[in-house]
Amino acid sequence: MTLILAGTIGATIQVLLIILLIIIWRKYLQLKRRESQNQMIVLEQKALQSMMNPHFIFNALSSIQSYLLRNKPGEAGLYLSQFARLIRQNLSAINSAMINLEKEIDRLKNYMDLERLRMEDKFEYTIEFEEGIEEEELMIPSMIIQPFVENAVWHGISTLEEKGLIRISFAMRHPKALKITIEDNGIGIKQSSMFVSKSGTHLMTGSEMTRKRLENIGKKMNIVTSVEFSEAFPGNPNPGTRVVIVVPVGD
Repeated sequence: MTLILAGTIGATIQVLLIILLIIIWRKYLQLKRRESQNQMIVLEQKALQSMMNPHFIFNALSSIQSYLLRNKPGEAGLYLSQFARLIRQNLSAINSAMINLEKEIDRLKNYMDLERLRMEDKFEYTIEFEEGIEEEELMIPSMIIQPFVENAVWHGISTLEEKGLIRISFAMRHPKALKITIEDNGIGIKQSSMFVSKSGTHLMTGSEMTRKRLENIGKKMNIVTSVEFSEAFPGNPNPGTRVVIVVPVGD
């Protein structure tokens, strides 16, 4: 009888220990999930800060002032309306984890058109799609592309003597992932890094934050993401930069 009782107590203790371990494991998973969510919130806040970059806002306001001083109220009004529209688009994008590709491209075009106005048509851009891509149906993580386009404008082509070119293309990697390629004919990664280090600023902060945010989104959706940098035109005096981004596609 004593042996049976001891065995029963031992079995009960084992069951309780298993239950306790399960509870501890569930709590651990909850904490990790909460930690991941908090990290996502921080990265989203930083993404918004990068899109509301004081440097960009200052340049925009300076451009508006310049148009007014040169007695060009029409150009100033156009720039101001596009600038206000971009701010609204950015604020809308920050509230959406996923965004319609068509809307994201419209936001990109608005940003690049503003920069072209400010830089007096110093560069052109093209946007291309692989056959079969329906941008009005495809959902991708919001605010992913702009930081890399900003790098192309600010650190790639802004110091060029000749006209710059930015080419953005979209192709399906597989049914659940989209490959985005951003190319420019600028001064290249090495030269732009040297140029930026001399000015005392940090290169590609926005794109680094975006890379981390993309990794977290990929883990959450169980899809492998990536960001790869290379020279667009190796051997050229201005080798340019190619960025290939693989992002998850939502339903």
